[in-house]
Order: sequence, then C-alpha cells, then structure tokens
Amino acid sequence: KLYGELKAWELSKAEDCPYKLCVLNPSLIWGPMTKGQTHLNTSSAAIIQYMDGTHAKIQNGLRCVVDVRDVAAAHITPIEKDIGWGKRYLLFGGAPHFQETASFVKKALEANGSDAATNLITNVPTEVDEILQPTVMGPSADKPLLYDTSPAQKELGIEFRSVEEMVTSSVNELLANGFTGSDQYDTQKL
Repeated sequence: KLYGELKAWELSKAEDCPYKLCVLNPSLIWGPMTKGQTHLNTSSAAIIQYMDGTHAKIQNGLRCVVDVRDVAAAHITPIEKDIGWGKRYLLFGGAPHFQETASFVKKALEANGSDAATNLITNVPTEVDEILQPTVMGPSADKPLLYDTSPAQKELGIEFRSVEEMVTSSVNELLANGFTGSDQYDTQKL
C-alpha cells in the first residue's frame, strides 16, 4: 500500500497528469454491509469473532476503526466540492480497546432479539487476555494511541460516527446477511 501511494503521488505531480490526487487512509471499516453480500470481509471478521466465540478472551489491544458511511462521504466530498486535492486524510472514527468492542457486540446482540442473535450472546467473552496484542501501528496497547482526524472533519466535513454505532450496525447487518460464524470468512472470496 505504501509503495502504491508513493507511486500515485509521483504520477500526480507530473506535468502531463490529468488526475488530481486526494489520499484517504481508513482503518478497519465497520458499519452496514451490502444487502445480500455473499462473503465476509476482513473488517467484518474482526466483529464476528466476538459474536461466535472464536476469541475465548477479549484481545488486550485496540484498533482504529471507521464507519463505511464516513469512508464513502470522504470519497465523494472532494469530487463534489473540488477540495482536498494534494492532501492526505486519516479516517478514524475511534480507537477502541477490544473490551469496549466486545461490550458493544454483546449489547447489539441483546438488542437485536432474533433467534440467531440470542444464540450468540453467551459466546461473547467478558475476560480480557493478560497478553498485550502486537502493535499494528503506533504504541503498544497499554499506551494511548494519538492521532489527528481534524483535517478530515474540518476540511471534508466528516462527522465520524461513534464506535457503538459502527459495531451495532455491523452486528445487525452481519445477522441480516446470514453471517453467524467466523468459519464463513473465506480469504479466497476477497
């Protein structure tokens, strides 16, 4: 991804380049799915692993997340308003600890009320693993993750949705599309 972005910047600065470049850097993307979606994506797999009990304990770590609707708005805004060209934007709606994520998953399953949701509630772990998760980027999981999304908020007008809203819509959409287990995640379908 890094090399792809570097090449895009190089090409966009060429005199004869007919394109404008605005780089949008999302993290895990949660929220609604396409109705009838036939496969799980990597970001949704992170949610379903708490629904189906794949994780016996809550991962002791955090990840940056963003709602798919906020990512879509960030893609449309530069085109519609002719802004943001030549800039990079972080698209993070939050950086929850997985304990917070798991609690939102359980709350969403309880509120959903379907038979499938009811059968999954007891799978959601409540104990946090003592072992810190490896860091994907930034500091270790026991330190705060500092980031600045104010350019996306101020310049693109993005009002990031809450982590709870992202998780709730993810859980409901996963269930609506018939996804109840991480065994349905198939990297061959990505």
